[in-house]
Amino acid sequence: MATSAHTIPGGAGRRTPFAAAVMTADLRAAISREATQLLDAATFLLDFLNAADAPAEDMEPDHDGEAETVEGWLQPVTLAPPVRPVVTIRPTRAQMRAAYRRIGAPVPAELRGLIGRAFA
Repeated sequence: MATSAHTIPGGAGRRTPFAAAVMTADLRAAISREATQLLDAATFLLDFLNAADAPAEDMEPDHDGEAETVEGWLQPVTLAPPVRPVVTIRPTRAQMRAAYRRIGAPVPAELRGLIGRAFA
C-alpha cells in the first residue's frame, strides 16, 4: 500500500518517487510531441491574426512627415469599463424621524424609541 501520494507500493526499504514510476520514456516523448504541436498551433494562430490585422495597421497615413506618437502604448489595456461597486446610502433612524417630523407626518412605530412604541 502506498504511504503517500508521491510513492508507489513495493519499494523494499527505499521508496520510489511516483513521477519516476509513471513517467516512462514513451510517455515523456508523447508529452513532448503534444507540447510541440500545441506551440506550433499557437504560433500559426498568432501569425494568422497578425496577417489579418496587417491591412488595418496604417489606416491613417502620415502626410506631414512627422513621427506619430504611439498612442496605443500610452494608454492601459482595458477589456471592460471599470465597474464601481454599488454603494447604498441609508439614512439613520434619527435622520428618518427628522424627515417625518419636518413634513409634519406621524413617525412610524418602528422609528420611535422603546417608550414611543409602547404608547403608539
